[in-house]
Amino acid sequence: MHSSEIRYFLVVATTGSLSAASQHLFVAVSAISRQIQRLEERIGLPLFERHARGMVLNDAGPVSYTHLR
Repeated sequence: MHSSEIRYFLVVATTGSLSAASQHLFVAVSAISRQIQRLEERIGLPLFERHARGMVLNDAGPVSYTHLR
């Protein structure tokens, strides 16, 4: 795993949205989204439930958050 994937995942998990993470990290939303998708592909499962108003950790998300933090 790359450090940017982990950092972006942790910030999105904390803020609850790609746009809030983008503002916090000063990185484009699309770049954050791509890195999270790569992380999910590497571990072989989704980590978030994606909604129109943000992203919420799914069942695997909190375990991954604790481990990666």
